[in-house]
Amino acid sequence: MASPRTLDAPEASGRLGRRARRGSALKVVGHRGASAIAPENTMAAFIAAREAGADGVELDVHATADGELVVIHDYAVDRTTNGTGLVFDLTRDAISRLDAGSWFSPDFAAESVPLLADVLALEGLEFEIEIKSFTRPAMLAIIDAVERVGVLELVEFTSWNTPMLMALKVACPDARLGVFSRRRESWMPDEVFEQMIIGGARFTTADVVHVYAGDITPRIAAALHDQGRTVHANDAASGQDLARAVDAGADRTSINDPGFAVGYLATCT
Repeated sequence: MASPRTLDAPEASGRLGRRARRGSALKVVGHRGASAIAPENTMAAFIAAREAGADGVELDVHATADGELVVIHDYAVDRTTNGTGLVFDLTRDAISRLDAGSWFSPDFAAESVPLLADVLALEGLEFEIEIKSFTRPAMLAIIDAVERVGVLELVEFTSWNTPMLMALKVACPDARLGVFSRRRESWMPDEVFEQMIIGGARFTTADVVHVYAGDITPRIAAALHDQGRTVHANDAASGQDLARAVDAGADRTSINDPGFAVGYLATCT
């Protein structure tokens, strides 16, 4: 197992220095990397997010038919590669031969579906790992991969499969967990939506609660902070969403274009 890696390392100092000069303390996470300017969940997208000044990247992890851990969003490879089929039905060797970049632009034809270990080896980033696999062996393999690289302190584990997250916490008590919230529906008054998020969080052991950036409110953020949670305003899509996250008092936000977010936040006072 590798020695624990932190963001105090010298190689991270330039990026942290850029963040320190922002007008807002809101951390920026590249959603599937810098997926606005590079094909999502590829090494090119993750490196671009780091170069844009992101604090971290969000990525989606599946286990292949032969148990290898790969980074891709969908359960099928069809949308973001030139292949077809379900990830858990394909071997790592078959997936490694796919073109994961040309669908976005011919400039990225050399991009492949990365292994989780390759993404975790990137210096100067935090990692939000969304677990897409359904099995306990896959969950344990993801924990093992994180610990082998020595980045457990830099990782947040998320999933829509809340029972799996609870099992992950038992298997790895030091793991940091993040839970997702549903979007606000059109019929919901503010008070109902806020109580749904705040009340639901009380039933979890999660360290981080994700609330859509377009829905977050100061009352939600304050109540979650009172519970000792980190507040993540996810899926920001505009300056308006970023302003809402800042005004609410969120700690983190995720966005497809982290460079835009870093530039916007530099103007905040």
